[in-house]
Amino acid sequence: RNQEEPEACKILSDAGWLEMDRHFCLQHLREMVVLYKARGESAMSAAIVNHFNCKNCTLLVEMSDRWMSVPYLRQRENIIRDAVEAHKQRKFTLSIPALLPLVDGLSAEVLENQSMKAVALLANDRRAKDPEIWVRGFCDFVAHVYYKGYRFGKDTAPSLSRHGILHGRMFDYPSVLNSTRVFVFLDVIADIWLEKQRAAT
Repeated sequence: RNQEEPEACKILSDAGWLEMDRHFCLQHLREMVVLYKARGESAMSAAIVNHFNCKNCTLLVEMSDRWMSVPYLRQRENIIRDAVEAHKQRKFTLSIPALLPLVDGLSAEVLENQSMKAVALLANDRRAKDPEIWVRGFCDFVAHVYYKGYRFGKDTAPSLSRHGILHGRMFDYPSVLNSTRVFVFLDVIADIWLEKQRAAT
């Protein structure tokens, strides 16, 4: 496991699949690495998308139901339920921009800090406190994809750029891939919030 998991973590995190050790056992992680090496990142991501979206998105619905134990998310239940329905109807122009602000807002709740760059601050805080490989993968994604700076209209935007999407500079972000990744991303932040509450009790 010590040899295989770092490789799986890097491959999955680089593709925007964050802290997937929470969703996949070691055998599933191995299968994703094999698929990546045989057929590339797009085939691996397609398999993960299918995993989360099969049976009318059962796993994503269960995931969003668990979020209701987080007060910040429970207060935004209507937004979340609408995003889930939009995703199920393949209206990714609605699901992605509905959920992305909650990534920022919940990160600010975790930190008890209302900074406009709460996700970046949360990632830096986690990097300093936890050397675990999946945490590093999360932090690298936040720094090099989600918050990566680029010149609007001149540089190519990262695939899931917060700035490009929420500031209306990207038009090609809607996809089942990106929408599913946003669900997984928000789920990571929800788990960090819950972990903090457990540690406080």
